[in-house]
Amino acid sequence: MTRSKKKSSVERPFPLNVLMGIYRAAASMQVAVVLIAVTTVLLVWATFVYNQYGETAARFGIYGTWWFNTLGTLLAVNILLATLIRIPWTRRQTGFVVTHVGLLVLLFGCLVTHWWGEEATLAVYETRSNSQAYMPSQHFQLTVVPAEGTEKKDDKLEPIEIPFEAGPFNWEDLRQKFWFPWRVAHRDKGVLYNKDGIKLELFDYYSDSNSVSAPRVELEFDVPSDAMRGHGQFGDDRTQLTLSVQSGGHGHMAAGSMGMGQRRSLSTGHRVVFYMTDDSGQRKAFVDSAPEGPLGSKGQIVLHVEGEKYQLDVEKLSQGRMPLGTTGKQVELLGFDPAMLEVRLAIHGGEGQPAHLRLFADMPEFNRHNKQAGAYGSFWFDASQLPQESEQNAEKARREATLPRIDILQGDDQKLYMRTWHSPKVRFAGPLDEEEGSATVAFEDTDAEVALVVEDFISAERPGLLPKPVPFDKKKCDNDRQFHQALVELTVDGKSRKFWIEGIPPEPMERPLNESQRKIVEGKNRSVIITMPRDEINLGFAVNLKKFTRKLDPGTSRASHYSSLVDFLEVDEKDKPNEKKQPGEKGKEPKPLVEDVLISLNAPVDFAGPKSGHSYRLFQASFSGPFQPGNPVFESIVGDDLDRERLFLSSLSVNHDPGRGIKYAGSLLIVLGIFIMYYMRAYFFRGKKPKDNVQPGEAEADETAAEAKNG
Repeated sequence: MTRSKKKSSVERPFPLNVLMGIYRAAASMQVAVVLIAVTTVLLVWATFVYNQYGETAARFGIYGTWWFNTLGTLLAVNILLATLIRIPWTRRQTGFVVTHVGLLVLLFGCLVTHWWGEEATLAVYETRSNSQAYMPSQHFQLTVVPAEGTEKKDDKLEPIEIPFEAGPFNWEDLRQKFWFPWRVAHRDKGVLYNKDGIKLELFDYYSDSNSVSAPRVELEFDVPSDAMRGHGQFGDDRTQLTLSVQSGGHGHMAAGSMGMGQRRSLSTGHRVVFYMTDDSGQRKAFVDSAPEGPLGSKGQIVLHVEGEKYQLDVEKLSQGRMPLGTTGKQVELLGFDPAMLEVRLAIHGGEGQPAHLRLFADMPEFNRHNKQAGAYGSFWFDASQLPQESEQNAEKARREATLPRIDILQGDDQKLYMRTWHSPKVRFAGPLDEEEGSATVAFEDTDAEVALVVEDFISAERPGLLPKPVPFDKKKCDNDRQFHQALVELTVDGKSRKFWIEGIPPEPMERPLNESQRKIVEGKNRSVIITMPRDEINLGFAVNLKKFTRKLDPGTSRASHYSSLVDFLEVDEKDKPNEKKQPGEKGKEPKPLVEDVLISLNAPVDFAGPKSGHSYRLFQASFSGPFQPGNPVFESIVGDDLDRERLFLSSLSVNHDPGRGIKYAGSLLIVLGIFIMYYMRAYFFRGKKPKDNVQPGEAEADETAAEAKNG
């Protein structure tokens, strides 16, 4: 028999021998052991990831990846080939075949769930209904709007949907996490869309964040003890300050295009001022602003005009105009306010109207320079020159002016610069060290000595709101309560704009989008509006929340139980997405399908859409509230209903799993196969009845030999 096998192998064509070798190797037990071992290790790791980061992260990093599904496919192929290679099957192999068929059915069910399953969240207010469920994923939506007067084409007005996968983590946090599995998980970045003169590129992503005023700097200050002053040693008495630049203000404090700076004070009396500029001339004037010589009785102005520096005594300037070197220009003092320590200047000699400046000795963040004329100034005043007895405002100004001050400027290069002032002298002016953990000593070798460290710095081209990443929280992630933001660049007809855009939160009520959620880029005869909404599922039926019930643990505000009493309603196909309907509302009363259904913790409800036929399982996931009278949400929902004292928002988890039945069937087949192999051996493994002249046991031996021959 051995010689005949070898002969038949030699007689086959070489390619067929290669294919048969691959076939036997792929169906071998050795390959199965390797695949099962690798799968086991990955499942153990996935369990750790699930416990550490939650379900969403485990799905992103492992269960939903192409390589994990490829591993499952290879395992399925091995199981299939191991089953087929034993054809023709014998009765003794019944349990083996049934078990392996069950494994194949189970893996196929998992594949169906992966590709066609849906996980979403349905949020419903009491007395309202909703048919739109939001998925954790999102997409970019581009809407092309032709300019007025141009021909509007219908195809250009259709929104462009651009799906993308970003994951549950802030991208900058991935650098500190394990290489596996996060670095090999798929993320869409770079150019996402490039067609018809419109290009969208994704640079960065915050899965969870909040919006803060920017530019923004976080500083830590440390003041040395008297014994340690001058020795470069500081104690543990540290103070943290956060300063930002904001738009707004009024009167003489009205913010310009660079917003309004902010100031804070330390317990030691040190004042810290932070503001910004987009002008290189102002940045250079800030660094080179130290006065020279005595400041005089009314102070000294350090003026920079067209790159040249001038020191002007206010007392002399009050006597009349003064020439600015050989430029042919003259500077005029328009006013001096000793209470506000303010001077107003006019520079004559240029083209057009005189250039006006407004300078404050103790509030440099409110200085008004003249960029068009290239004129920048700083006003310095010796606090000792202020009268001891004066009106209240002047007395306050005198007292404030004697305290040390640290001015911090974000320059046009979006770097930090610092100057320190302790009347009557500028102690330092230059770049501020932004390196993490690096301390800068201000007012060194004086009674005002202090060390400061830049803990965090968020730069910005213009004052406004910018995102700040929030540390990962698996509860927020799994409950879909993260606040997404993405850094993108949108190019329309060659005109580009780079910005952060906020994701539209999954709210059951339509709200107007703010400027951070809706950006516009102008092109040639058209503009493109970009938003980042969540992916949605139209259930095909509406869920009306009749009543939400919450029970608290005794003596606490923690909920021990909560449930939703709902009706399932019919939805008209003509209804707008997210339109909320209330039974009894005139002209919009929907038809109830099933009434008074209770959904509670650990007690989900299954319901199939009457038109789509998709079956959904609804779980009670979480809730928000209670909202009470005076709250905008309460007022907009309840309206004139005086009988209601509070309002809840119920969040239901919606699951559509088309592979659930297949997985159940596969599991039953596996159990059946194991039962056959281990508990029905007496029936399946018994031999045939002995024939004439055949000794007992020879028939079973012949059957075993035949099975061995067939592999």
